[in-house]
Amino acid sequence: MFQAVEVSVPACVSCNLCDQPATFPGVADVGRIPCNVRKFKDKVFTMWRCAGCGSVHCAEDADLPLYYAAYPLKEQKLTFSERIGYGNRMRLLERQGVKRTDRILDYGCGAGLFVNFLRTKGFQNVSGYDAFVPEYSGNPRFEEPFDAVVSYDVIEHDDDTREFMRSLAGLAAGKAWNRCTSIAGPFTTAWYRP
Repeated sequence: MFQAVEVSVPACVSCNLCDQPATFPGVADVGRIPCNVRKFKDKVFTMWRCAGCGSVHCAEDADLPLYYAAYPLKEQKLTFSERIGYGNRMRLLERQGVKRTDRILDYGCGAGLFVNFLRTKGFQNVSGYDAFVPEYSGNPRFEEPFDAVVSYDVIEHDDDTREFMRSLAGLAAGKAWNRCTSIAGPFTTAWYRP
């Protein structure tokens, strides 16, 4: 069964993505980055890039419930620029054959902006899941397969990204596809068809 949420991301000192993983310390590309949540701006994380595959990892534990409790995107509103970006995402779904009657899951949907955008465009069966947003933290009938599963800027927060992709694939019907994007690591855009 699909495990809906990992409570924290443990420290990562060995790449869990590639076949020739680099380890930290011992890599050349290392940086210190402050938390992007204003309340925790003084918390700094050590980020390192795997020399084998180029993915980015955090050397320290990350207590996601602590940071996401004050995450500003939970309060985000739909603006003109989001409408443009979500329109592009919607057209990508349609180009892949997703119909307005298909079951769609946005895993890690945050405030549900994309979910609500799709609904206003006539998509009838859109669900969102985000463990850190009360409105979307319930189980959206995971036992029934989805026709499409999308996940934007979530995969980099999971300790085992391969298992994350397998879990999302398990939520999709055999003919379905998953789309994961991330600003960190090699999966800038990854299409996966089970």
